[in-house]
Amino acid sequence: IAFIRRFSTYLLLALIAHSSPLYARFATLEDADFKFEIMNQTITVQADGSYTERIEIQAKVLKEAGKDRLVSLALPYNASNTTFKVLAAKTIVGGTEYPVDPQHIEDKPLASNVHGFDQNNQVLVAFQKLQLNASIYIQFETFVKDPPLAGFFDHHINFGFNGYCEHGTFEIQSAIPLHIAIHDL
Repeated sequence: IAFIRRFSTYLLLALIAHSSPLYARFATLEDADFKFEIMNQTITVQADGSYTERIEIQAKVLKEAGKDRLVSLALPYNASNTTFKVLAAKTIVGGTEYPVDPQHIEDKPLASNVHGFDQNNQVLVAFQKLQLNASIYIQFETFVKDPPLAGFFDHHINFGFNGYCEHGTFEIQSAIPLHIAIHDL
């Protein structure tokens, strides 16, 4: 039995020593189900910490899974201190634009709230006529009227929202000093 244990230990060590290393890599366009053709974000911060954020997104469907992810876009926000407005939403198929009917934009409270006393809502936007190589376009605006701490602004910026980002801009104008931390992998 001791021989079998030693042999299996040596075998395991030999397999580990001679195995080829695995390397992680960033996703490429070929891996993506969809790509963001446009992702623009503008934030205007007031002296009291309240802010307006405007986001413009145009995303193109590259694979069937991308269509499934983009056909109904969920946009969460905190309804206790934020107003949310969809300014424009449409599907673009071969250069033809199909505006989203306002009846296909729903603002509903989320079923459970794990964040205490906030009322979290979700705006669902259903895009019609979405198919491969078609694009969705949406522009929306939020206004955070009551920041958690007066005179304090806090926000994260994520490019791509789990998709391949081809072009994007971020602009911030602030009436208060900003302290920025960057986490770039």
